[in-house]
Amino acid sequence: MIVPVYNVRRYLAQCLDSILDQTFTDFELLLIDDGSEDGSGTICDAYAAKDGRVRTIHQENAGASAARNRGLDEARGQYVMFVDSDDYIDPDCLERALSDIRDSHADLYISGLVVETFEEGRIVCEEIKAAKGKRMYGVKDFLNDMDIFYPNGCINPPVCKLYERGMLEAGQIRFQRDISLGEDLLFNQRVLLRVDTVFLSDEVHYHYRKERTDSLSTRYDPKHYEMLSCVYGQMRDLLYRKGCDAAVKHRFEYIYFYVVLQGIIRCYRDRSHCAAREEALATIDKVARDPDIKGMSFREVKRWKHKPILLLLKLRMIRVLDLLMRVLF
Repeated sequence: MIVPVYNVRRYLAQCLDSILDQTFTDFELLLIDDGSEDGSGTICDAYAAKDGRVRTIHQENAGASAARNRGLDEARGQYVMFVDSDDYIDPDCLERALSDIRDSHADLYISGLVVETFEEGRIVCEEIKAAKGKRMYGVKDFLNDMDIFYPNGCINPPVCKLYERGMLEAGQIRFQRDISLGEDLLFNQRVLLRVDTVFLSDEVHYHYRKERTDSLSTRYDPKHYEMLSCVYGQMRDLLYRKGCDAAVKHRFEYIYFYVVLQGIIRCYRDRSHCAAREEALATIDKVARDPDIKGMSFREVKRWKHKPILLLLKLRMIRVLDLLMRVLF
């Protein structure tokens, strides 16, 4: 088990207790304290002092990707599971995951999760994201069903999975540290290039904590397009190398268009950012020059108000699109 830790004193005990209370007990818990300043590192040390399965590693703050990479460098078990330090898992999470991956002889195990949205300390919404039933997939078939599983979070995060450590080491697979958007999906893309089979479970043992907030999820990042373009390029390469159907490639084109568009929309909604409009115009111009956007079919666009946006991008009518975006958003 690898847990990156950074300033989560409020939630850390619940996370660590849920891991140490597992019905399967033969595991090592690596706590990577990524330069916490709120006493989280001290809590990690206390857990390591009272339970021999726990090892704490302190490092200067370098981000979640660096912390996870450090955990992978230090891990010694046959399998790796990631848990985020503000989340928690059910007592039988590890036992059931190990049972499924060993019985199926799959190269990768993926289960579901429940998103628990909190407001003022209480859960105000629960959303289960999981597959429909249990199934063993070849990677090509798994990716062909991506329009079903990609949006609901089964592919993206490193949590809710069991990775075979030898496979990660043989492929030198690590998290990319120089991007802050899509790094989890990039990691899993590299995994999917190395594996042949995926076991997908409908069981839900992972509790993902989400605070109701208007912070990072609505702020504009001027590097949004470049990071997504990098993720899309590698995802497209994965689809081609695995010989996926043309239909799934077209569906993914729309996913790419949609998430790029969301980044542009954020800058129109981020009224606190004085340079947002100028940066939006620059981003729109970059997107309009993107050959994948220029070659995208209108029939893949599901929402009516996105069709004129795509048309204006294809025609590179940047100022007209800017006016439209201010009206719509």
